[in-house]
Amino acid sequence: MTAITPVNINSQVHNPDFKGRRKTRLVSVTQGEGYETRVYETEASTGKKWGVGIASYFIPGLGQAINGQWGKAAGFFGASVLTGILMGMGLTKSAKSSAEALKNLTKIPTKPKVPKGGLGMLALGAACSLGISIWSIVDAVKSARTEITQIISKNNLSNESHRLNQVG
Repeated sequence: MTAITPVNINSQVHNPDFKGRRKTRLVSVTQGEGYETRVYETEASTGKKWGVGIASYFIPGLGQAINGQWGKAAGFFGASVLTGILMGMGLTKSAKSSAEALKNLTKIPTKPKVPKGGLGMLALGAACSLGISIWSIVDAVKSARTEITQIISKNNLSNESHRLNQVG
């Protein structure tokens, strides 16, 4: 029977098998009969970062969903929907007040009416929507991670554990 050296799960590990990725962290270790499975989390490739950024550009929260961060995804998508509703209400209110102003153009007003438009509501919704979209893109790119699973046979386990503990 081979002695298994415990691995520090919270340590940063640099493993040459991960093609030079810098921030690699051991997430979990499970033991089976004759093997051990290790799951590492490492920074994503540039391609994945571009992908989640573009996804969040089109639909805020989609990049977080791809990253597996479902709570964040729901938050960004919900905030995006709310700002869309706010912009729609402002646009509707603005259109109604413009139509009223056009109707009253032909009449001679006895008491001047100032149209109450929704341009402020529309501008606030647009500014919030832009802010949420940018935040969603930046967050998705920054939090893009990739999981790597490594299966080690019990024969190689003691050497591998010893090497990882020395580096970490």
